[in-house]
Amino acid sequence: MEEWKKLNSHQAMVEVCQIPKETLNTMCTIGLVDTYLDYPILFTIFAFNNINEGLSQAVSEFNGFGQLLQKKDCATKFLSRYEPINPANIDPSWTSIEKGRFMQTLRIMEVTLAFDSMSRNLTKGERKKLIEIGMEKLKIKEKYDYSGPSQITNLYLIGNILKLEEYQPFLDFLQRRNDIKVFLMGDLNSLYYVADGDTIKNYAESFLNQH
Repeated sequence: MEEWKKLNSHQAMVEVCQIPKETLNTMCTIGLVDTYLDYPILFTIFAFNNINEGLSQAVSEFNGFGQLLQKKDCATKFLSRYEPINPANIDPSWTSIEKGRFMQTLRIMEVTLAFDSMSRNLTKGERKKLIEIGMEKLKIKEKYDYSGPSQITNLYLIGNILKLEEYQPFLDFLQRRNDIKVFLMGDLNSLYYVADGDTIKNYAESFLNQH
């Protein structure tokens, strides 16, 4: 920790986080998932106007993320880490910083699962499962008064998986709503949560009822 505090630039932090090549080439997929989630400056993906720009920057900066995305089972293993997390499991003894980290990890997992380089590796069954899981977690977040940004990443994930599934009613809706298309292309600040969030949820529920 003391050594980390001495680093005086973003680039210096990036450099010390790189995984040695001989180690990187022998890491299993789940190990790469965990290493990615532990990347200490991963939160900077939210500093960009478009979340996909932030994730692309993480790919270019951190060799562990790039290696993860080359694994054919990257999405399957990432989903296995996301699925068991219950947004309600916030320990009352946690500090506000610890609570914030827990919530932020969920946000990072959701935007990463929606990232094209990750989501295109999902099977059809996994895509349906992810919509189900995303809806379950969103309901819990709403019940426990998670902030708007924490709920928006759920909607971003669900909407992008509906697109990937080529769910025609939702695609027709997007043709009428360019602002929602922009949101699903990575502009997380462009969604009006109350009305548009309910609309995305309704399409997700319709999809699940039909499949």
